[in-house]
Amino acid sequence: MFNFKGTGKRFKKVLTVSAVVLFMAVLYSATNLYVDSRSSSAADCDANAVMYCGAYDAATLKAKYTGDIPSLYDYFGITSSMVNGAASAKSGYVTKDGKVLVDGKVVANNAVTVGRQYMPGSTTIQAGGKTFYQRPPSVSFASTQISAFVWLDAQGRFVGAVIKSCGNPVKAQNTVVVPVLTCDDLKLTPNNENRTVNAVVKYTAKDGATYKNTTLVWGDGSQNVITGTTGNHTYAAAGTYTVQANMLFTVNGTDKAPAANVACSKTVTFTPPPVQKTPSVKIDKKVEGKETVEVEVGKNYNYQIKVTNDGEVDLKNVAVTDTPASNTNIQLVSANGVGTITSNTWNYVIPSLKIGESMSFTLTAKVTKYTEGTLNNTACVNATEVPNQSGQDQDDCDDATVTVKTPQ
Repeated sequence: MFNFKGTGKRFKKVLTVSAVVLFMAVLYSATNLYVDSRSSSAADCDANAVMYCGAYDAATLKAKYTGDIPSLYDYFGITSSMVNGAASAKSGYVTKDGKVLVDGKVVANNAVTVGRQYMPGSTTIQAGGKTFYQRPPSVSFASTQISAFVWLDAQGRFVGAVIKSCGNPVKAQNTVVVPVLTCDDLKLTPNNENRTVNAVVKYTAKDGATYKNTTLVWGDGSQNVITGTTGNHTYAAAGTYTVQANMLFTVNGTDKAPAANVACSKTVTFTPPPVQKTPSVKIDKKVEGKETVEVEVGKNYNYQIKVTNDGEVDLKNVAVTDTPASNTNIQLVSANGVGTITSNTWNYVIPSLKIGESMSFTLTAKVTKYTEGTLNNTACVNATEVPNQSGQDQDDCDDATVTVKTPQ
């Protein structure tokens, strides 16, 4: 650096110039003591560096992620999981004019970084109970760009960055536009009576994506394509079917399907029509447990009446009657506490008779006058739920017969 040859005057002159150069170098160093990074590769081992001497590989970044750094990184949106997975981060650059580059492409702009020392153009922030100084790279960068760890999301959008030479975090505005194409919902409105279903789909298409069509897969082996949002289908048989809405979008002239969404797959169920149930009631009548017996004039005997619900519907208010014909000379004596006998007619209403249920009654009667031949006595039943046969007032009737012993 110094030239010791020649006269003393020349030596003095050279020494003076060299001293000035040395002074300027020291001055430059002093004025740049707190610059975030003086070059794109040199480590910053100064008081301004968030991470003293920085980190140029994932292992070093993880090892130096201590003290107040986690709180500051959190403030800048850089989580511990990002730091621990820094090996998968991209290697990029932060530029003096506030851009973040990855593979030569701008992924974010309007970047700001932070340091431990104040310099004109900085603003104060608090993180983890400590004061830091935030500023744009134009304030602190001496180089046009500095290498950095850059984290992107699955769609390539900027999340955060850390300058390698000093560990100073960076946040910026993402510039990567990712087309949004999603199937959001499938609403099914079934009509069980005719086994039809109306399907309505909802979707989101923006940032360069446009909706093209939907293939509605009905789950019974058939499908159809709709260019709108509504479709209809009729099923041949009852059952449960899974309906799937397979959407298609156009992105940059290319057809693209969205990610699968369970909201766009629904089931629809059609139940078979109810089987018509048939109501029915029957009555059975005996005399002394038989179809016919011989009785004596004036002596009591018993009729047994049994009413049965032999249909498929529960019955209510089932009316039972027994009226001997006047020419038989049969007189009803007693109903044994069930129902009433009025004008030689027995009436009783069964409040409820379940399917398969039966109810039995005993009527006491006598023949008041000798009468030749076979004497019929008929009992009938009528339920409101049972339709009467054409021309008949009762649902069912049955009789029992007696003959009268000739008086001595």
